[in-house]
Amino acid sequence: MEQVNEYPSDRPSISNNGFLLSVAVFPVAFAWLLTLLIKAFVPFSTIDADTEFAAITAPQHKSHISRNYFVSGVIKQDYSNSNLFIVEENEGTVYPKTPVSHQNSSWSANLYTGAPAGDDFRIVLMAVSNDDKDRFHNWFKTGEATGKYPGLPIVESMQELSAVTVQVSNE
Repeated sequence: MEQVNEYPSDRPSISNNGFLLSVAVFPVAFAWLLTLLIKAFVPFSTIDADTEFAAITAPQHKSHISRNYFVSGVIKQDYSNSNLFIVEENEGTVYPKTPVSHQNSSWSANLYTGAPAGDDFRIVLMAVSNDDKDRFHNWFKTGEATGKYPGLPIVESMQELSAVTVQVSNE
């Protein structure tokens, strides 16, 4: 039997370069697509109560709180060019609570939540842009005038610094 050393020129040759390129590109493309999907459905990262940026020292993560609750924490970095706020966050919606001064490293506030008893929500210290600060202040004014405080959607310019998840106690 005669061995063929060359393929005829009319037959296409099989190249491994295209296959190797697709094998190398697939994981990167898949990771990029997965990141987009996660960002679309998970608006906030699962940031801790104590981070390199700040810490919420009270209430404790996974604790039960009453409708009137005390929140405190510390700021660990310089945010003099930012606007800091405590917000309640639930399912991608924020409810601004109070501005936090960046003049001192420690802060505290007595707050009230309208969240239903038994519901979990997050208390978040966040840095917001000047536009977001104006939106928050307008939200407060409208709420005081109407008595209604619908949540605001989370936007990309809002940066979480520290967060805890709490549950409203049955009173």
